[in-house]
Amino acid sequence: MKSRGKLIKKLKFFYNKLFRDLKTITMKNYVLLLLALLMQIMSWAQNSGRINGKITDANNQPLGGATVTIRATGSSTATDNNGMFSFTNVRPGTTTLIVSFVGFADVIRTVQVNSTDVAAVELNLSEAARMGDEVVVTASKRPEKITRAPASISVSVPVILIRLHPSMWEN
Repeated sequence: MKSRGKLIKKLKFFYNKLFRDLKTITMKNYVLLLLALLMQIMSWAQNSGRINGKITDANNQPLGGATVTIRATGSSTATDNNGMFSFTNVRPGTTTLIVSFVGFADVIRTVQVNSTDVAAVELNLSEAARMGDEVVVTASKRPEKITRAPASISVSVPVILIRLHPSMWEN
């Protein structure tokens, strides 16, 4: 019995020591992971550029709601009411922007992005009439009872008549 008690004490000591060591190793790993992530974020922030710009029409009036897209990544933004837009965390190098707005011709512009300064872009869009193809609309429907219609229908003609001419419905 005594040897069994000693064995249990030794096992408890071993497990306690093992778990205590695992806790310190885990905490060290968390600290190292956090430091590695911070270093990665700092290096990523240093290697990204920024693009700011303004989109106007031929009369230099700002175009709010124009779409500006970076061709390589597909990321896009819309201009504000003053025609201003901004991209952050853009990869340094040559970047192609595509600007579109309803009723205006699309503009494609190549911009040089540096990690040290902001690339400024000012674009004027010219109006363009876009002619679409002919559209033919046809429909056919078999007669259907009102009770089987997919949408609810209510007839409110008497209510309208009562509001217009209340004397018509009085006796």
